[in-house]
Amino acid sequence: KFYAVPESALFDGEVGTAGPDYSGSILYVRSNFRVNVLQTTASQDLLPLYEAWERFVNEWNQNAPDGAQMIMTSESWVRMALEIGILGSTLKAFALAVGVSMATVMCFTGNIPLSLATVVTTIL
Repeated sequence: KFYAVPESALFDGEVGTAGPDYSGSILYVRSNFRVNVLQTTASQDLLPLYEAWERFVNEWNQNAPDGAQMIMTSESWVRMALEIGILGSTLKAFALAVGVSMATVMCFTGNIPLSLATVVTTIL
């Protein structure tokens, strides 16, 4: 007797239908892809790979029928976006703080060299 695998185990959430037990119209089909990139790869190194996948998905979606567009998601893409966003906002906040500090010292002292020396000393 052959080993029988239930239908639900064959698709394992890869196909979603409107009805129970894979009956009714198909709502979605999910595919998993693995790429040869370390999970610990730096965000800056992941960005070109993400952009290449994004171009690929956009090209396919341009020719896809309505309701059959591809969606790309990955824990690595989310981590990459967060790291790049946090780094960018941190640098902007630092630049703003230094600029406000310099402007404040310059307003109170009226001395540009002293203001520059104070800010440079604070940064270092």
